Amino acid sequence: AYFPVVTPKEQELWLVGSADSATDRESLWYFLQQTPLNTRRRNVLLQKIEQPTRVATANPETVPFIVVADPTLAKADDLLRFMEQGGRVLLVVPSDPQEFDSASELIGKLFGASQVTIRNCDRDNDYAMLASIDFANPLMQPFADPRFSDFSQIRFWQHRIVERNDSGAWKVVASFDDNSPALVEHRVGEGLVWFLASGWKASDSQLAMSTKFVPLLY
Repeated sequence: AYFPVVTPKEQELWLVGSADSATDRESLWYFLQQTPLNTRRRNVLLQKIEQPTRVATANPETVPFIVVADPTLAKADDLLRFMEQGGRVLLVVPSDPQEFDSASELIGKLFGASQVTIRNCDRDNDYAMLASIDFANPLMQPFADPRFSDFSQIRFWQHRIVERNDSGAWKVVASFDDNSPALVEHRVGEGLVWFLASGWKASDSQLAMSTKFVPLLY
């Protein structure tokens, strides 16, 4: 009998953001470190990128996925070039209003929108939920089965309202119950970019603690 030996492929997931404590639940990095991403076919090394010039060196063959936590550390031209070659990018819209301008500019360039505005949603101590999900989208197809399609248990304590003020339209993958986009997708060349209008740090949402988090990252 002959059995093929599968050698795991070495890949990296980059988080573009400033230094955070590895034990700080208010950092995206903390929960990414707890996420099991290795399989028998793939070993995933997490890398924190704090130098803007590093993004220009990303190769989708070895770095298929980049999470942008700090929009000031990522140049749009570098990310567009990365996606043209097949890379995937997730921009987590920051909660700090001082970063809204840089996030708006980056989203505008990556999503082909001429005017983008961002503001925090004030829900008077209430929480938001995902109310509309496009299960036909390839990202959400694994959850289309009724056994896995319930996202109502994930509460978002705060989120951002991202609006484009031009004639274009978003490709919305998921919306909050106030009808504002929660997850928006855009294709660039062979790659994809999404923005998430909240985050998975503890003050933003319960996303990282849900059963949906790991499958979504995959």
